[in-house]
Amino acid sequence: REVLNQIISMLNHKYQRNLRCETGK
Repeated sequence: REVLNQIISMLNHKYQRNLRCETGK
């Protein structure tokens, strides 16, 4: 279960970076 939390957090970071890149454009 802790692993799932880690994966979710990593995915959230990736999504946030993608959103920032898209907004930056």
